[in-house]
Amino acid sequence: EQKQPESTTNTTTSAEDKLIKEWLQEKEWKSESEAAPITTMKLHSDGIADFTYGKDPWVYKNGFFAMKSLDFVKWPFKKIDEQTFTLFVEPTQKTFTYKFVKNL
Repeated sequence: EQKQPESTTNTTTSAEDKLIKEWLQEKEWKSESEAAPITTMKLHSDGIADFTYGKDPWVYKNGFFAMKSLDFVKWPFKKIDEQTFTLFVEPTQKTFTYKFVKNL
């Protein structure tokens, strides 16, 4: 099966990905809900995050957030404003809101 050549939309997406990733990293984020599977995340620019359960590689790509320990299952991500984003957490089928706490 032949792979299709990369389309121009992919370059737009990777540029957007880079902006979002830069916006997310080196910051601490906290869930507004205690029910969130991950209540606090410290996202580092080296691709490692500190979660309450320990360190875990993270990625942001094509509008999805994912972590290595969860087999990089894609959680739909949406930036709301400069201090807020939401994650749709697949196992719970719920959307959780995260707020900026501080720069790391």
